[in-house]
Amino acid sequence: MTAKTKILIISLVFGMVLLLLAFLAVSPILRGIGAASGNLIALKKSSVFSQDESGRISVMKDSYRRISADIQKIEALFVDAEAPIGLIKFFEETARDSQTLICISPLTLKEAESDPWKSIAFQFNLVGSFPDVLKFLEKIENSSYLIEVQSLRADNLGEDNNSLPGHERFSASDIEAFLTVKVFSK
Repeated sequence: MTAKTKILIISLVFGMVLLLLAFLAVSPILRGIGAASGNLIALKKSSVFSQDESGRISVMKDSYRRISADIQKIEALFVDAEAPIGLIKFFEETARDSQTLICISPLTLKEAESDPWKSIAFQFNLVGSFPDVLKFLEKIENSSYLIEVQSLRADNLGEDNNSLPGHERFSASDIEAFLTVKVFSK
């Protein structure tokens, strides 16, 4: 073998070793670049998705802020079934404002399957003039509570109204009304 051939073979072997080293060194770098670019693309997609979600969340928050007052109003329509003290006070004040005498009794009604909410029931014994009793009925029907009148019966007091306690201030032309109402509760 001549010196030229030896130099050529050594150069080829050295070149192959360099190419192999370069390939082994550059290949992981290229794979890392590929993986990093894949991660970058995934992050961009995730970022776009997050921005969309963020936009939806902010729209939902705005919607909630707009309707929260309405939600509170709706919640106020329903009476606390465990402690309906505010409701009873409302009935008593309404009767006083309507110049009617009221006697309130709790009542148990059979729950109808068609009722969308739970309810509590009351029976009222009202005494007053016919317009005053109607005023009472109108006020409770237009109140901020969900009230359904179940039954109503009215009778003239007549001349023997003095035998009933608390009826002394009423005349024979006044009426005694018996009213059953259902109030929807939480």
